[in-house]
Amino acid sequence: MNKKKTPAIRFQGFTEDWEQRRLGELVTIERGGSPRPIDAYITDDPDGLNWVKIGDAPEQGSYITHTEEKIKPSGLSKTRQVFPGDLILSNSMSFGKPYIMSIPGCIHDGWLLIRNNQNIFDLKFLCQLLGIKQMLEQYGQLAAGSTVNNLNKELVAHAIVKISSKAEQGKISVFLEAIDNIIALHQRKLTKLHLLKKSMLTKMFPKDGARVPEIRFQGFHGDWKEQRLSKLAEVKDSARIPNSLWAGEGVPYIRASDLTNDDLSGTLFLSSDTFSFYKNRTGAPEKGDVLFNGGGEIGKALLKPDDSDIYVQGGAVLYVK
Repeated sequence: MNKKKTPAIRFQGFTEDWEQRRLGELVTIERGGSPRPIDAYITDDPDGLNWVKIGDAPEQGSYITHTEEKIKPSGLSKTRQVFPGDLILSNSMSFGKPYIMSIPGCIHDGWLLIRNNQNIFDLKFLCQLLGIKQMLEQYGQLAAGSTVNNLNKELVAHAIVKISSKAEQGKISVFLEAIDNIIALHQRKLTKLHLLKKSMLTKMFPKDGARVPEIRFQGFHGDWKEQRLSKLAEVKDSARIPNSLWAGEGVPYIRASDLTNDDLSGTLFLSSDTFSFYKNRTGAPEKGDVLFNGGGEIGKALLKPDDSDIYVQGGAVLYVK
């Protein structure tokens, strides 16, 4: 978005400036509520009200289509009712993804209701807008100084949004939804491949007590040998570097969460001087070493594919040379 309040890329036929407004001027924002004690209101009755929890949100897609739990209608006065077409947004700063309700239900105080009652927004466009990086950054800036790192309706209402005509919003939302559908398709394929790999790992390595795997490549017949890893390779640990020495750029400082995400590019870094100091003390992973988690997702492994410098968090990430 440039100073003229227009995006760098537009669909043909749209030339007017986008309008800048506070979100609270355009939609109704309300906090959810929870009848308490909640266990007293949970019901298996089919006439119960859908009780929307974080676990009901899909990993892929933007629609809430079902809930695992229902609450008694007697709890309605103590919660917030939502309807198909309403948006809900987690008030946790670490979550932040918006969803569109496909079903009626009720939301607890971990959700915010965002209702497009002025019909200013294309619904799918609004859902995309609320989850973009610029909005999440605004939430963080507006919440700065707060004792609790959560959103509230006043913070969200104060956020600045840029909007176009509803026709242009519709074009954008259709385009982005098509990309989301492609992502979801490939994600399903990826999930199947992960399951296939998991299955093959159990069949291509000998089970406990066995000397040969269930499945082998043609031409291999001998028994497998069992030995301790320490007799075949060197298992290395590193130092645990204090937070005060972390940097915003430099040499990647790899933690267990990075391995879980198959990412050695790093989200935390060390200065060159800090890296050199600790590398001289403990060593550091090199090309061809296998990194694996000692914490978090224990055992998750990743091959270091190149000669780039990295340092790993002591105790949390080990490596085999």
